[in-house]
Amino acid sequence: MKIIYAGGFYPTIRNPEYALKTFCGIKNFAFELNIYCNDASAQLVKNCCVLPENIKLHKQVSLDEIRRIMKNADVLLNIGNAIKGYMPSKIFEYI
Repeated sequence: MKIIYAGGFYPTIRNPEYALKTFCGIKNFAFELNIYCNDASAQLVKNCCVLPENIKLHKQVSLDEIRRIMKNADVLLNIGNAIKGYMPSKIFEYI
């Protein structure tokens, strides 16, 4: 199963730690999580945990490229925000 996350992470608003630790703990299910983000977000991901081989970090790509990548995914991942009433625009992009 190919899972894609595309976007930024922020320590106090959209922290990836819980989601990444959950994915790192999955042992008996074949999946590949591909994360497309900027350098600051990539550093936040690296600080969360040691990434296994099936979780891959990629540099930020153009909007056209990420749309092509998302069309080939099995699952589009959204990581919620810590701010109530705030909905990431990613939800609308995924629709």
